Amino acid sequence: STMNTTVLEGTAGYGMYDFGVLGVGGNDDKVKLLLHFNALPILDSAGSPKTMSTSGTVQISTAIKKMGAGSLYLTGTGSVSTPAHADFNFATSSFTMDTYLYPVATSGILYSQVVDGSNRIFWQYDSVNLIFYVQSAGILILHFVSTLGLLVNSWNHIEIDRNVNTWYM
Repeated sequence: STMNTTVLEGTAGYGMYDFGVLGVGGNDDKVKLLLHFNALPILDSAGSPKTMSTSGTVQISTAIKKMGAGSLYLTGTGSVSTPAHADFNFATSSFTMDTYLYPVATSGILYSQVVDGSNRIFWQYDSVNLIFYVQSAGILILHFVSTLGLLVNSWNHIEIDRNVNTWYM
């Protein structure tokens, strides 16, 4: 079955400036997804752009922004997604996901890929933790938790990075 890629989901509302999925090498031809959220429709600024879709309530806020013209605001029913693509197969490759997050609630899903209830990837947060986990064939193969906590109603820089078999968050 094909892994569906949902880039961002809103469970209670948050704003973001950039969301990037990078290969090794930083902001160059290795960038797989780069979302600035300056306007609707949402466009991917990567060298090989993906088609982005929105569902539910998706807004661009010009009142709360980190840089540029605006930030993404999801009110709890909205999501931004792109179809499954080989660029998002993180099985063994090094990658970085990087974003600025302005949470207005204490929990949310930042990134998800879901085939079914037994095969999925989630990057999410709650009032205390930043959590990244991978489940394959019903087995939890990675569960990474950072207890740094996020500041509500403030910009937070967050990223998850895999360099071969070493993980950072």
